[in-house]
Amino acid sequence: MVKRLRSFLTKEIDGLHEAAYLIGAFAVLSQLLGFIRDRVFASAFGAGPALDAYYASFRIPDILFVTLSSMVSVSVLVPFLVDRISKSVDDASRFASSVARAFLIVIVASCAILYFVLPGIMQGIFPDIAAGPYGADMIAMSRILLLSPLLLGASNLVGAILQSGKRFVLYALSPVFYNLGIIVGALVLYPMMGLPGLAWGVALGALLHVSVQIPGLRASPIRLSGQGAIAWRDVASVAVTSVPRTLALASGQLALLACLSIASSLAAGSIAVFTLSFNLQSVPMSIVGVSYSLAAFPVLAAMYAQGKRDEYLGHLATAARHIIFWSLPVAVGFIVLRAQIVRVILGGGEFSWNDTRLTAACLAFFAVSVAAQSLSLLFTRALYCAGSTRLPLIANLSSAVLIVITAILGVAAVEQGGVARAVIETLLRVEDVPGVAVIAIAAAYSFGMLVNAAILWLSFERHYAGFTSLLSTTTRDALLASVSLGVVSYMSLYPLSTIFGTTTLLGLLSQGLVAGVLGGLAWLITLYALRNDEITDVMATVRSSIWKAKPVVDQTLDEHVA
Repeated sequence: MVKRLRSFLTKEIDGLHEAAYLIGAFAVLSQLLGFIRDRVFASAFGAGPALDAYYASFRIPDILFVTLSSMVSVSVLVPFLVDRISKSVDDASRFASSVARAFLIVIVASCAILYFVLPGIMQGIFPDIAAGPYGADMIAMSRILLLSPLLLGASNLVGAILQSGKRFVLYALSPVFYNLGIIVGALVLYPMMGLPGLAWGVALGALLHVSVQIPGLRASPIRLSGQGAIAWRDVASVAVTSVPRTLALASGQLALLACLSIASSLAAGSIAVFTLSFNLQSVPMSIVGVSYSLAAFPVLAAMYAQGKRDEYLGHLATAARHIIFWSLPVAVGFIVLRAQIVRVILGGGEFSWNDTRLTAACLAFFAVSVAAQSLSLLFTRALYCAGSTRLPLIANLSSAVLIVITAILGVAAVEQGGVARAVIETLLRVEDVPGVAVIAIAAAYSFGMLVNAAILWLSFERHYAGFTSLLSTTTRDALLASVSLGVVSYMSLYPLSTIFGTTTLLGLLSQGLVAGVLGGLAWLITLYALRNDEITDVMATVRSSIWKAKPVVDQTLDEHVA
């Protein structure tokens, strides 16, 4: 039994759909734990100043993570590792060891410096929170969270090594353990230590994130070593490659930082509302977008490195079609059932009905760009495989600037009243809810993500004429089926409310679940009526079953570059 489990955890998975579904399955488990995590937070604190301080404390550590840890990210390292494994496993091991040691030196020094300057930075970005009753806790939590870039960066490095050998299981498991650590922090450490206990829970989760992947290194031919001189030329090549990606990721994090800074100047709890709704909309992106982009990445890198341009484009188009196929109906479902989703997952305790309505309204705007965000992940990784880092940087910078400008203008327009406020209040049914200006920030973020995806999509169409035509049939089918899902689900809500009621958690859950199932049946019937190809692919993958894939014990060099 132990041997079979070890074989499953370290096996190589070649098929795109098999890998994506496996990663997606673990993503579902991780997100379920994420729901528990967010419900614990919402129930204990509500959308109030304490939760604002907690979420604000992540911003600087997260920016440090994306700026310095990008040099050991999967997107940057996998193409290097795939190329070096094809030449020499020993060379790949020396390369990975040099990058690991250089990263450790840089990240430890950076965390040490930031530890002392954090109070001034946080006071400048979140002055209202810093001056309030939770200001000291916010700074303390942010200092503790500096452990995350170090631990998650190390986890990225190990994950890149595993993915270069198409070993996805342990990498897919790591977010599950990350969320477990955070839940332990909320349920065990917070009662003992107060708000800083939440941050220690995050640090524990980051430690588990890297620890669960370590056994996978034993099955990999790449060996990390602390001996020998650092090959600074190799480190420099990675650093140069990672600079555009670092700037691209940093621009996204800076846009989020600006959004939260703007939210901190609004009604108390605005940061919590924005972040909780952002976490909910990240669920389909994690399950669909991240799964397919991760599963496709090592194959795309190998195909491009071997000069197989047609296969590269075909593999990319297949992944994009399935992202569109799954993302659009989920997005429509989130929009129609937003109140049920938010209330069932987050409702209760200190999380009030007004908190629910604001969070649901933000979720509706976020859901509009779920497919776009998922496609952007795939397109960006595909461009990195092709050695193109400039375009993702341009797309991210453009969308980041657009998000900040649109958020500032949107908040100002809503706070002034008039048409903008009336449209938001009427469309999303929040007429009598205070603090509606935060909804404009969610709308601005979603708009920026749509522009980001459009830039990347058009770039592929320009470089590969006919790329859009490869996705047109799937997009049409998915849109029509998603509209069917939305109409049926929406029309079901009122009759179901008379059956189940909406004043209890069970009633809301039953109403939303049955409406979602009825909408799902309409979606499925529409797809079959259209004779959609993706349904055929899905059924074929389920029949073949990823569980029947053969474990890899002793890989040869050829297997690593296949």
